[in-house]
Amino acid sequence: MKFPALPIALFVFAAAPAIPQHAARAASASVIQRCEAPDGNAIYTDKPCGAFRARPSRLSDDLGIRLAMAEAETRRGDIASQPVSFGAYRDASEPLRATLPGRRSLSAGCARSPQQLSRDLVGAFALHDVNRVAESYHWAGMSQRQALPVMKQLERLSAQPLADARFLSAWIGSGEVAATRIPTDAGLMQLVFADGGRIIDFEVRRYSGCYFIAS
Repeated sequence: MKFPALPIALFVFAAAPAIPQHAARAASASVIQRCEAPDGNAIYTDKPCGAFRARPSRLSDDLGIRLAMAEAETRRGDIASQPVSFGAYRDASEPLRATLPGRRSLSAGCARSPQQLSRDLVGAFALHDVNRVAESYHWAGMSQRQALPVMKQLERLSAQPLADARFLSAWIGSGEVAATRIPTDAGLMQLVFADGGRIIDFEVRRYSGCYFIAS
């Protein structure tokens, strides 16, 4: 699912000292916030609003989601750029490392089938990245108050090892409904965790040609 690009004001400080790579990564993971300057202009920064004599202002829901996606994509790129491939040693003294089963890039769009949604979830859980898991959730129509407990649930789940994500075609409704009216894309997504085979079910919903999980 793609969102329209929004112009964002960026502040660049000249003659800044060189930043070590690990420090740069830590900075990139900082929370971006919206500040309102005295003249009414919006400032998007990871610094305190007071540094610009501005006051905090609420981010739009869409922009907040896009920033989370951008951060997740950056971290995914860091993993992909490491010179380690399946079945190869980086150094003879280091153990063999297998490439994590990552999910598709954001440029590839959303899941176009329940099976693709399943693969996306397996890859996102392998990274233990709640933002990647959240990309596969159906947020449309939810308020910030409704979304917060869902995000906390996804955060707890994403920290746990996932064994599989299974799509089960299912339909819950009246027995009087004709078979021709039962949606072929209705179903459940079963998340099977490695800790004893614990299973958590999510609904699968189709929205704008894309498939998402929902509570």
